[in-house]
Amino acid sequence: MQQIQRKYIIWSKGRIIAVLILLILFKVIVQVFLYQDGFISVSADEFARGIRAAQWAQNPTVDIINDVNDIWLPFEKYLNGSLLLIWHDVILAPRQTVFVASCLLSIVLFFLIHELFGDYLIATISSVFLIVQPWYAWLGGTPMLEMYYLFFFFLGVYLFVLWVKRDRKGFWFLAGLCMMASTGFHVQSWVYVNLFNLITV
Repeated sequence: MQQIQRKYIIWSKGRIIAVLILLILFKVIVQVFLYQDGFISVSADEFARGIRAAQWAQNPTVDIINDVNDIWLPFEKYLNGSLLLIWHDVILAPRQTVFVASCLLSIVLFFLIHELFGDYLIATISSVFLIVQPWYAWLGGTPMLEMYYLFFFFLGVYLFVLWVKRDRKGFWFLAGLCMMASTGFHVQSWVYVNLFNLITV
């Protein structure tokens, strides 16, 4: 009986990994078609932040207290600026980080939906709908701030749900760290994080 359960667990994990790989490949295909269709940007903000990250890469310093007084919050500058230290392409480097963030977001949402509904099929269908959603496709291919903060925010939500449903010790603290990270990317996250502050209180 234990061998059967062990085989089922291994098969289940294998199936989940296969589904996630297919979802990421599907996302890559959608992104390639989007670029081939001429998509390059959503607004001028991303280019301004790219220049800001490149300037930071020339003299990297972490000064969060002063950096929060900037037009944009600093975590995106630190992230893309760090990559620009290695890869000196102010156009493509930020697009790689946002693409990775959007892929991670789709994976987190897959597991969050499964945790909420208890069905991998529902999680898979929901993830497919997310990938073809224009807003997600656009922002996953251009370095706007949404993908960065949404990944950390929903990772925090997922850990929060695990803490509530399964009483996983320490997950509440990890959820808080993730949500705190999201607040360093975009001011909009502050509203959502404060909702969870009220829930936990």
